[in-house]
Amino acid sequence: MIIHFVVVVQLDTVFRKPFLIKGDKTILQPGMVFAVDGSVLTNDFRAQVGDSFIITETGYEQITHHPKTVDEIII
Repeated sequence: MIIHFVVVVQLDTVFRKPFLIKGDKTILQPGMVFAVDGSVLTNDFRAQVGDSFIITETGYEQITHHPKTVDEIII
């Protein structure tokens, strides 16, 4: 199975291609892996949260399951 890695970005990125940007016309196809990441960066702190999905014949399957709220995160 060929797996394609796709990163969604709105600004310039240091990620390697392929990646999607706003307005991209790429059609997601079964077997592609789609990563959605977001981050917050300050002078003293960085946090990044993301999920990965595999595109299937009938939709998608989430393949990562990370906490999303402050209440779910143990520090």
